[in-house]
Amino acid sequence: MSRYLALTLTLVCWFSLLSLTASAEDSLYSAWSGPGPSSNATASYLGATGLLITPTAMITPPLRVNGYFHEIRSDPHQSFYGATLGLPGGLEISGTRLQKIEPLPGQPNQDRDETVVNAKYQIPIKAWLVDAFAPKVAVGVFDAGNEVNRTYYLTVSRSFSLTQKSDAPLNLHVGWGHPNKDDTRLDGFFGGIDFAPFSKALVQVEYDAKDLNAGARFYPVPWLSLDAGVVANDFAWGLTLRSNW
Repeated sequence: MSRYLALTLTLVCWFSLLSLTASAEDSLYSAWSGPGPSSNATASYLGATGLLITPTAMITPPLRVNGYFHEIRSDPHQSFYGATLGLPGGLEISGTRLQKIEPLPGQPNQDRDETVVNAKYQIPIKAWLVDAFAPKVAVGVFDAGNEVNRTYYLTVSRSFSLTQKSDAPLNLHVGWGHPNKDDTRLDGFFGGIDFAPFSKALVQVEYDAKDLNAGARFYPVPWLSLDAGVVANDFAWGLTLRSNW
């Protein structure tokens, strides 16, 4: 285990202890089924609303735009930037520019850049079921044009209370992906958890079907989130800007 991942998991454990004593009014996720966390939907590194790499069943609110930039300090450094748009009817679309994703064949010291288009649809499960605590369910596609590796996926998100007196839940996300190329991220089962130890922070741990990743998000103001973590044993960071229309 790399020192970056060990440090991040230590911070996650520390935040876990804090979350057990966090007050209900301090919780970023104090209303999982209400407008609170949904209005803070944040892009994953690949574009769709999610954790670090993996998508969740959360989506960007209708007619809201998220702009994002992320970087993985691998060799070479990989960067991802773009925008996510929420549409009426549970739809989300995003466009992401991926830089230095892999070496160009036959061209030394040259790396490949691509732009991908993603889409996600949140199925209205709660409108079909009487159970108010039904999970969120979404289907989506990463890289619809197959510029890098088209991947179809299904993902489910569900909230569980940490304690009887706390409104700060542990949020579980699981999914299944079917990429065009085998043995890649989102190939088969993926999943993760996130929770808010207090109102301006969110900690995350995920398995993207290839690597274990972990990180934290900080919300200094409602329209901005700052990320730091470990992806595939490399330090990663980023930020998301949210519109307030």
